[in-house]
Parts: sequence; C-alpha cells; structure tokens
Amino acid sequence: MLRSTIAVVVACATGFGAWQELRPCHAADLCVTEAARVAVAGRYVEARTASVFAGACHYNGELVTAGREALLAWRFESGVEAGVELAGLVAVGLVRANENLKLTTQRESVLYVPRGLERGRRDALVAAVTRSADAALGDVLDVRELDVAVEFSGDAYSVRVGDDLELTGSLDADRACCRMPQNVWYEPLVALERPLVGKSDVFRVHEPRLHTRFSRHDANDAFVGSFGERAEPARDASTLVATPVAAPVAALVAAQ
Repeated sequence: MLRSTIAVVVACATGFGAWQELRPCHAADLCVTEAARVAVAGRYVEARTASVFAGACHYNGELVTAGREALLAWRFESGVEAGVELAGLVAVGLVRANENLKLTTQRESVLYVPRGLERGRRDALVAAVTRSADAALGDVLDVRELDVAVEFSGDAYSVRVGDDLELTGSLDADRACCRMPQNVWYEPLVALERPLVGKSDVFRVHEPRLHTRFSRHDANDAFVGSFGERAEPARDASTLVATPVAAPVAALVAAQ
C-alpha cells in the first residue's frame, strides 16, 4: 500500500515540476510521468487584432468590428515529425477571416518557415504545424520561406518575419488574467498548457497575399503558453522520477 501511495505522489510531483515556469490562469496541475513525456512540444505565442483581456464594454465594442486577424508563432523544443528532429525549428502563421475569429471557422492563412531549410525539414515542420493547428489556420494559401525568428526570454516574447511582420511584448506583469478570469474573452486557437495573457508593445503586419495591413501597440491581445502532445503513459511505475517537490516521499522510503 505504501509503495502505491509513493508512486502516486511522485507522479503528481513530476507533473507539477514540468510546468512550474508558467503559473496557471486555470485549474489544478496535471499528474504525468516522465515516461509520459512530451513527444512534440515547445513555446507558443498568439496575438489577435482584439483585446483578449478587457472589460465587458471594450470586448463587446470589438466583437463585431475587430479580431479578424491573428498571428500564431511556434518555437519547437522537442519532438520528431516524419523522422525529422523538430527541436530548434520555428514557424509563424498569419490568419484572417471576414469577421471576428471567434464568430467563424471560415479562415485563410499564410505560413512562414525559415529560409534555407532542407526540403525534408521544411516539409516536416509544415506538417507538424498544420496537423496541430489545422482548424485554426483554415485554408493555407501559401507557405513562404523568409527570415523567421520566434524568441522567448523570461516573460518577454518576440516574433519577426522578414521586414513585414513584427510582434514584441511580455506577459502581464501582475497576472491580472489569473485574478480576473471573467475578463478573458477568448481562447487560444491552439491547445496550450495554462495560457497566460500577454501585452504586446508592437504588433505590425503587412501581407499582400491576405490583403492585410495593420499596426497596433500597447494592447492585451496575446496568449503565451506551452504546446505539446503526450505519449502513452508508462505501465511500469519504476520509471517514475521524483522532483525536488517530492522530498517528503524520499523520507518515507528511507524509513522503510
């Protein structure tokens, strides 16, 4: 009985440690094992042309007049697609609709991938992105190869594609989205682990393929979080690995 209890506690501790970098706006921590590791994972930022965190009047004023565009940016930290290692690769998507993205699934998009990738790596990157965000992207009109940068440093995020797409900002310093979740009016277009709201200092886009050009600043218009697909959990509890938060468990084992 004690060994079973230890296994459960260690599993929960491992899950807690895996996501301690970003604190949740939502519910409790997940319980995962090391063997149920993330197969494809990384960091993600999404910015809308509408405030995702705002008062009710502000939200309603934008619902039918704004929010028709979104920039989606991925930075892969691990995973394999079609035998190709994804770690270190980045990609960006620009999505547009004829009304607020919350109100329609009819969308068009352009994908941007780094120039100079070998054909196999390029195709694997595009496949990984479109598979995880197919509904969000809608009809992909083009895949463009440009200088693409997607960076995360502490609370800050930065996306740049050539000379015509730029996004810079940081997480809301006081995490107001966590204290007032009723004022978070949208959900990310891609499934994320505990997304937090970001405030964008600069959000600038010019994409003739989508007939889109705009420039915004100083808006609570972004979601930042971690994406990932989890492999099948291990059947052998001996593969569980404790993290520092599981120190009391070590003491119990030593007592036996």
